[in-house]
Amino acid sequence: MPFPELAQTLRSRSPQVSEAWHARFLEAYPQAERMLPPGERMPEILLRAAAAVLERSPGELRDNLRALALDLRRTGFPAEEYPATVQLLIDAFGSATEHDADLSDLSDLSSLAEAAEIMREAASLADHAGVPAATAARVTSVEDRGGVQVVRVEAGTPVIYSPGQVLPVMSSARPGEWTGLIPAIPSNPLGQLEFHIPGDLAVAPGEWLTLGAPRGGFRDVVATQLLVIAAEGGFAAAKALVFHYLDEPEPPAVHLVVGAGDDEGLYDTAALDALAATQGWLDVTWIVESRVGAPLEQVVAGAGMWWQREVIVCADAERASSLASSLEVAGARDVQVIAHDAAPEWF
Repeated sequence: MPFPELAQTLRSRSPQVSEAWHARFLEAYPQAERMLPPGERMPEILLRAAAAVLERSPGELRDNLRALALDLRRTGFPAEEYPATVQLLIDAFGSATEHDADLSDLSDLSSLAEAAEIMREAASLADHAGVPAATAARVTSVEDRGGVQVVRVEAGTPVIYSPGQVLPVMSSARPGEWTGLIPAIPSNPLGQLEFHIPGDLAVAPGEWLTLGAPRGGFRDVVATQLLVIAAEGGFAAAKALVFHYLDEPEPPAVHLVVGAGDDEGLYDTAALDALAATQGWLDVTWIVESRVGAPLEQVVAGAGMWWQREVIVCADAERASSLASSLEVAGARDVQVIAHDAAPEWF
């Protein structure tokens, strides 16, 4: 049964509830401190999930809760502790609202306990099935390419993902901090991966990374002509898609447009140009906005650029939204967006 009033209260009191829950959680599980991101609050996605459960129902969100539980396995937190952890949340909610006369009875929060059981079951089944909770991979090389680090890693065992899927990645140097990254090459039997990491998240050869379960990714392409637009951190996803089609017997005709504000923002141009010279289905255009005197949004939304093509935009969430909006205003429909930093849309 939904309880929208409780959901609204939880959202409005989210900072207080989160801090109280954080304190209770670390008191109960002091060994889990390095599992959480820095700060005094629990991860925001957990509060969003709780509010969604109250607003709708655990049954309606069963698939979403299972997805969250499988995603959180990367932290190493035991599946059997989910019910106790959610009881800590209920206690924290009570302490944050103890002076609200109309919320003195918290029995309606029992739906959160039902949600915890759904998550416990999903994570436990994956444990018993032998599905790896996470994968350790070692950084083998780092190349600085104009503010972006091209980082190659090896896991030693296959890391299974599809082109465009996001892997949560945590460095051993920054425990508890997870960054969504999209591998720039397809999954392979050797467990070799390539990530394009912003320069402000420096990594070094020999460093160990923890890789979580993949999420998101491209929808199946049904058109025979495809326009792929990459900007602002989206080149890795676009590159992975191109190399995926390299192994396909009948790839669509792909026009890849890569944009950057200046020349320094473009990298790996020689490799893609060489590939396009040998593959009749691939055409690559490099756009330097300072040279053409127009933003990439204006270029890709121009007449003839997207006509008769299925469109995929690869960029960070803010830029991808801007590019997709420009295309849709121009008349493009059903634009796919792949953003490495987008929050999961489970809730």
